[in-house]
Amino acid sequence: MTGEVAIGRYIVRTYLDTEHDGGSWEILADGCRVLAGEGWRFGIGRMWEEPVDEHPERLIGRDINGDGVPEVVLYEWTGGAHCCFVARVVSLGQKCRVLAEIHGRHGVPQFEDRDGDGIMEVCVYDWTFEYWPGCFADCPAPQVVLCWRDGRYVADAALTATAAPPLSQVRAEAERIRLEGWVGDNPPPLLFRTALDLMYGGHEELGWQFIGWAWRADVTPDPDRLSELSELLARSPHWRELQRQRRAAACRPVSIP
Repeated sequence: MTGEVAIGRYIVRTYLDTEHDGGSWEILADGCRVLAGEGWRFGIGRMWEEPVDEHPERLIGRDINGDGVPEVVLYEWTGGAHCCFVARVVSLGQKCRVLAEIHGRHGVPQFEDRDGDGIMEVCVYDWTFEYWPGCFADCPAPQVVLCWRDGRYVADAALTATAAPPLSQVRAEAERIRLEGWVGDNPPPLLFRTALDLMYGGHEELGWQFIGWAWRADVTPDPDRLSELSELLARSPHWRELQRQRRAAACRPVSIP
């Protein structure tokens, strides 16, 4: 056994099977098993052997999603060099059940109260762009904030949004990349990382402009690469949800006092 926590009538346990190099978890209610799972490595309120939160007790026996019922977060690492990480949110109410499986892929899902309302949001990275436009180490992975809505965790446009940086600052960063960051005809990883951070932060037009400003004048823009970026954006469920919410907000009538 690698972990055990008692929460009311429930007992949550994690195990490590060294003989078969695997792991498992189970939840008992009044001494009887009601939920269980197998995989590689598991942790209660924390990643296996590594705290992912300064206060992991916040994820054990607390109302995490605001439904008035205590939950526990079971973390899983599936093994491998940088993948994959999963956070299971388990309800410990009258019925014990898995409410959500949050797949962080190459990053550990982080639970934070981003808006100060006492309810945890989840910060993840969008790995739709993994191995694009080159190796994994250079790929962009914009951050997304998920909130609990209608029985599931979805991207929240308001909480993912960032303040618009001064235009002069954006132009200066683009100029620096244009002059210093290129290797041959290949744009530096920071170009697309910065552009996508702007887009996901609610500044899509500025993100596309940044690509143009940071593109070297003597290198013809690659239409295939830009088409690939558009296709990857369209493929991302996080991006689609962010865009849906932003379009809805833009069409919402403004109340006049």
